[in-house]
Amino acid sequence: MVTYYASVPIERATSCPDSTMMSSPEADVSTSLPCKLSRTPGFKSKPRTPKGKRPGDSRRESEEEIVTRSLQKQKVRARHYRRRTLEERDKYMAAMCGTSPQLFDSVLIVSLESTNCCGEEPTRKPTITYRFPEDKNAEHVPAELFFPDYSRAQRKTWAREEFVLALTDHSGARKNAYCHKFLPTWDDNKNGTYPAVLAVISPIRNAVFYLDLARTILKYIGRSRVQLTNFLSSIVQHSYPQNRGASLVVVEKCATGWPIRIEIFNQGTILGRTGCSQVIERISPEITTCIVASLLGEQRILLADNTVCSVSKLVQVMEALIQPLSWPHVFIPAVPDNLLDLCHNPTPYLMGILRNNLAPIHDLIIADQTGENDIDQVDFVFIDADNGLINPPPDAYVNDSGIAAWKQQVAMLYLHISARQ
Repeated sequence: MVTYYASVPIERATSCPDSTMMSSPEADVSTSLPCKLSRTPGFKSKPRTPKGKRPGDSRRESEEEIVTRSLQKQKVRARHYRRRTLEERDKYMAAMCGTSPQLFDSVLIVSLESTNCCGEEPTRKPTITYRFPEDKNAEHVPAELFFPDYSRAQRKTWAREEFVLALTDHSGARKNAYCHKFLPTWDDNKNGTYPAVLAVISPIRNAVFYLDLARTILKYIGRSRVQLTNFLSSIVQHSYPQNRGASLVVVEKCATGWPIRIEIFNQGTILGRTGCSQVIERISPEITTCIVASLLGEQRILLADNTVCSVSKLVQVMEALIQPLSWPHVFIPAVPDNLLDLCHNPTPYLMGILRNNLAPIHDLIIADQTGENDIDQVDFVFIDADNGLINPPPDAYVNDSGIAAWKQQVAMLYLHISARQ
């Protein structure tokens, strides 16, 4: 404690020794009162706390500032990641749709035309009778791929079907053909009594949107080719509505002068996800587990069903179940009637086949007792979705080889996986 003597009134006294006046002998005694002034040298005075604030408010404010700065950093980081994600998505969509906005790659109409070969009875073969846009340098695609069951097409009995097929080029790029089987009302060759197939080809995986677009195009097919071409020319340069809930709006002015509004929504569904639960319920979770295990093992999987619509749907759903993994091998949702030799492919594949075409590949499906076809049946799995046949059957468990125990354990595993999702 340091003691100073001030020669000024106490009200004007200061604690600074340099500004004080030391006492002198001539000074008045009444004004020379000894006063002890204390201070803490080397420290600044504490700031006064404003009225209305508690002592703990400063600490609380500092914590709030820390939380605010942390939230700001998280927002900046999330905004940065979202921007990068959108950029990657834009690059992906630009690679699929091309540099310029394009709703689809092409639209095809595949009809059955009669052919005579070496004096034999005339047969009908799928032929591409309409193509938009008319590109002479377009890659050749076999017309049988769009009409897998053409050999059993009849005039009187036919069914309106919608199915999705896959087209893979020599470089491995995959596109989707959204097909709609219909009965044409016009044909230059007057063969409109047989069914035809409308195919909308696009690399984008959205069956709901493009099948709805195919139904809209089907309305113009019944009018004339000129109106069909004009309609396709007006929508081909539109961009694909990427966001969920977005729509493609087409307004047409009819002869009466009133506008006709056509709106096709993007429901955000991915190819193979629509109706997935119905497919699993139909073939049972046990068979679904076997198919997924075979896909992860990169085996040769052949799925059979009655119609093109059901078998292609089954193949698309099984391929979607392994996502985010992808199936890089041969992928054919429905094998055409004249390309059954593809089932003997030695490399891994995932294909669908009609049950009417199982007779030519009987040796591949049924195990040979002599062992001559053992090499051909290596890593081969055949599943008939209609009756639940699996060949080869699953290996028996060590604890109990009964089929009931196997089904129960597979069902418990399926429920465990579903609960984790």
